Amino acid sequence: MAVQILPDAGKYALGDISPQDITGTHRRAHILVVDDENGPRQALRMLLKEDYEVHLATRVSEALEVIKQHAIELIITDLRMPERSGVDLLREVKQIDSDIQVIIFTGYGQLETAMKAVEYGAFAYMEKPFDNSVMTDMVRAAHSKYRQEKERRMFEKLALEASRFETLGRVVSGMMHDMATPLTVINSHIELLLMKPDRDDLTKRLETMKGQIQYCADLTRSTMNYLRPGQKGPVQTDLNTVIGACLKVAAPLFRETRATMHPDLA
Repeated sequence: MAVQILPDAGKYALGDISPQDITGTHRRAHILVVDDENGPRQALRMLLKEDYEVHLATRVSEALEVIKQHAIELIITDLRMPERSGVDLLREVKQIDSDIQVIIFTGYGQLETAMKAVEYGAFAYMEKPFDNSVMTDMVRAAHSKYRQEKERRMFEKLALEASRFETLGRVVSGMMHDMATPLTVINSHIELLLMKPDRDDLTKRLETMKGQIQYCADLTRSTMNYLRPGQKGPVQTDLNTVIGACLKVAAPLFRETRATMHPDLA
């Protein structure tokens, strides 16, 4: 019998860990054994049933149905089966959940098949007949890697959420800072109108205030869009409108400094 541990199989100590030690809980892990021959299928079930929930399948189509119904963490599959091979199953499983570990075993050792197994992410490649102790250790190691990958992804997700909240704080802080200017403009126009309600430029000032209110609304909406999950892709913006709003806000400064602005917009 030959055993090949494929790249990234992970380090493990043999004989000193149990499934409960690996998972950190008392929940029994679900393992799927796929083989069209009843003998190896039942042998693996008897070998692993004390420590794992073992599911059986005779072909790839049955295996995929089992995966839909149960949270499978490890698959032990024969290479040659009717209709589709163990490598076909490996490829589909990795598309469903890349963390699921797959051990391929066969009575036909071929380097080309091992290379395909490496390409699609198999944990190990074994030849029949398998040694029970070696298979048990291999299953423990593969399951340990599954748990490690799940934990790694969980921590990556937590780190991403922490980074997102940090970014959110900066976005909200920037939004509050950006809203200070239009609110100041609105307040100054209101004070002028309260002092002299019948001003000749009443309409112009109301339009300016309306533009600043719209700017605040757009700023709030863009921040809310950032908070909503799944909002991706670019958003079209009319730069002429943005520039026009900036010029209106800066108008008092232009008058004070006697500056003249001549926009030339496309």
